[in-house]
Amino acid sequence: KVLSYKDTVKKYAKKEKIEKYTDTLLAIMMAESKGEGKDVMQSSESKGLERNSLEPEESIEQACSYYSNLLDIADDLGCDEKSVIQAYNYGPGYLYYVSDHGGKHTFDLAVDYAEEMSGGRTSGYYHDIADFNGNWMYLYGNMYYVMLVEQYLP
Repeated sequence: KVLSYKDTVKKYAKKEKIEKYTDTLLAIMMAESKGEGKDVMQSSESKGLERNSLEPEESIEQACSYYSNLLDIADDLGCDEKSVIQAYNYGPGYLYYVSDHGGKHTFDLAVDYAEEMSGGRTSGYYHDIADFNGNWMYLYGNMYYVMLVEQYLP
């Protein structure tokens, strides 16, 4: 289903001048929705809207715009691309956090940020990707997000 949106992702990635991130955007869609439902990029909230309130094309357009903005912030702050991927899930504040901690995303930084933002609240997270860590997460975004997205990259 995700690949059926490839041309639309390319169209809006080109509009934002981030076409080289098309595969990353498709991997994000896979992690977010597997191409199912309306808000295929789960990007409504990044636009200040209610969750799942965008139609597929609007969702892709918003995701490309949001990702482009995150890339600009990361570039200004000297952060790596993995930080941008995690920031898609956590929000742009994560980029400032990474910048203050060396400029390079690590799983430990994602964990520390989620712990801080959640006030230490945790929950079970039962996914193969979290097996190594005891199948739990902080209740803020998804600290495994980069790993989730990367599994779908070529």
